[in-house]
Amino acid sequence: MNSDEQVKDIFRFDPDRVQRYKVVLRRNRLFGFWAGEQLGMLSCEMLDYIASVVHADLEEPSDLDILRKVHGDLLAFGKMISEADLRAKLAEVQEQARHEMGALSHRQDIEFQV
Repeated sequence: MNSDEQVKDIFRFDPDRVQRYKVVLRRNRLFGFWAGEQLGMLSCEMLDYIASVVHADLEEPSDLDILRKVHGDLLAFGKMISEADLRAKLAEVQEQARHEMGALSHRQDIEFQV
């Protein structure tokens, strides 16, 4: 495969990859919202905090970066929560995001079929 074909392959539209990205982004927002609630944030502070959680997930390819950030923030606020509990919460909001994004995709499919 030559370099032009490699570039085309990298930037080829992949609906499944786009959907996975949307689910992870939604998951991160939900996780940030949950953490912000645990920290007692007001609505005006919440948006900035959610953005910081989303941004934290860009540091490493795994979920360790987002877990480390939220865990550190909660500990600094005096909230004792185990990493296992945080992982469980992240998994919970992952399922919620998958469900919400799937429902959204399904509604969009129906609208286009009409």
